[in-house]
Amino acid sequence: MRILFISACYKPYFGGIERVAEQVCRRLAAKSAVEKVGILTSYYRYPSELMAGLPAEENLDGATVYRLRFLPRRLPGFYHLDTGLFAPGMSRVVQRFQPTHVHYLVYDWYLPNVQAHLLTRRRAGQVMTIFDHQFQPGLRTWPFEYANRWLTRRADAVHVVSQRAREIVTKTFGTPAERIAIIPLGSDSAEQGVHREKDQPITILCVGRLCEKKGQMELLHCFQRVVARVAVPCRLVLVGDADAGGDRAALERVIAEYQLREKVIITGHIPQEELEAWYAQSDVFALLTRDESFGLVFTEAMSHGLPVIAYAVGGVPEVLKNGAILLRPGDTDAVEGALQRLIQDEAKRAELSREARAFAQQQYSWDRTADQLMQVYVRTVRKKTQPTWEKANEGITSQPLSR
Repeated sequence: MRILFISACYKPYFGGIERVAEQVCRRLAAKSAVEKVGILTSYYRYPSELMAGLPAEENLDGATVYRLRFLPRRLPGFYHLDTGLFAPGMSRVVQRFQPTHVHYLVYDWYLPNVQAHLLTRRRAGQVMTIFDHQFQPGLRTWPFEYANRWLTRRADAVHVVSQRAREIVTKTFGTPAERIAIIPLGSDSAEQGVHREKDQPITILCVGRLCEKKGQMELLHCFQRVVARVAVPCRLVLVGDADAGGDRAALERVIAEYQLREKVIITGHIPQEELEAWYAQSDVFALLTRDESFGLVFTEAMSHGLPVIAYAVGGVPEVLKNGAILLRPGDTDAVEGALQRLIQDEAKRAELSREARAFAQQQYSWDRTADQLMQVYVRTVRKKTQPTWEKANEGITSQPLSR
């Protein structure tokens, strides 16, 4: 098998989708049935300084990463169209790679997905992953909705991460239910759980893009009210940075207004190694997201033995069956009560910590995720009714791409 992933972003930007690609690619590349793995991505700039100078082609995590520039490079915001319309180099990558399977990781990167589908549909199995699934229908979203209806109905398999996501994808895009595979995401088993140093304050950790959807501002207000009531030293650590729809400056203004600069840390974008260190030295994980199909950071936190506070939205109740306190969305009084109890009650923290770690180790494994995806690939091997890739590629050189 030759598996080519299509993703808007990859390292050094490192959100949840990129984490999935990294972990799955490493495991697929080690399988005897897989000849090679590739990631076709872009120079899409989250923090622009992270993208400057990156090569057009390099080997990472057992995969060959191809970075293409899309045309036009910038458009007025129109529901993700600003990520680009057309990549002149995509056909060359596809012809050189000769995929037996194409796996689309970002469903709202829909125009490049359509382009890749048209280039590969007759020679490669088509698999789509849909992580996020909520949007408001309207004029700005109809191209996105129509393109994904067209793609999901033509895909050999659609991968979702929860039963709720399957129901919504079926309803939203009309995808046949029998074509949808529910495969949870994985988690690395941390070598050890919480190991807070002596005299370190109780640490509440939150990981996610700084935006309204993820609820950091709501969590900050709750934390401020709890801090005023408890005598136990504690701090809040917000890992992540703002994207186009977020406002880090607003959080910093509120922190200053509440005089919490010594109790609240905003780390910005950090490498995975540093994130692992924060998981290891924290005591509680809290993320008040209002829409989540799975929540990879929840499984990562649980694998480190962190009790979780979250809203019962989307697929979260399917993920957080043990070691967590699930609350009604918007119930800030309940959030404050849960925070206060876990800050003050060491025994309760320890109980939920054991539950979370054991549950994550039992239920979530990247090896299992990769194995289940392999089963999907085996079922979606496309019979080649067109000329083979080898025939189509006569005269194509194997020189690395240039920027």
